[in-house]
Amino acid sequence: MMILVYCLSFISCTNVKYDEPQPISALNSIEIPKHLLGQYQKDEMNNIYIYNDGIILDFEETSLYKTKYKTDSNLILYNSMHGLYANLLDSTGLWNCFLITYNDTSMTILSSDIDEILLDSTQWFKNKNSTNGVVYKLSHDSSKVIINDIDYINLHRSFNKSIYRKLEFIRQ
Repeated sequence: MMILVYCLSFISCTNVKYDEPQPISALNSIEIPKHLLGQYQKDEMNNIYIYNDGIILDFEETSLYKTKYKTDSNLILYNSMHGLYANLLDSTGLWNCFLITYNDTSMTILSSDIDEILLDSTQWFKNKNSTNGVVYKLSHDSSKVIINDIDYINLHRSFNKSIYRKLEFIRQ
């Protein structure tokens, strides 16, 4: 029983990765919008630099630290009515997906949160790697959930209400 409790608590804090850029239903990727070019800052330790050919993330506490993601290799953007989906390929061949909303002076970045889809952690074990609109698996070390297939509604829900996974940046 203690092992089950430990696993459930660990999974609720797990990183979400995708085996393909999201949303899968998107038809065409887009270039970086010209009006987004520039530097954005959350605080002294968290900055984003957006260039014509890529994005540099300079985040204090993340594996994305000072990495340049380029549109010709490891950055894919999709536009949607909800914002801009930014997909960043990591060194393991998996994708991080973020939802970006912005205006002239600021940018908000939301990370995907699988707990918004599987609200009851026991669903991880009951559903055996599949639930309505989502097919997933745990990484070998159980440090991340790898989404193999997710419908658009659940993808959007994974960003909905993820307040603790929300970063707000101001244009510099």
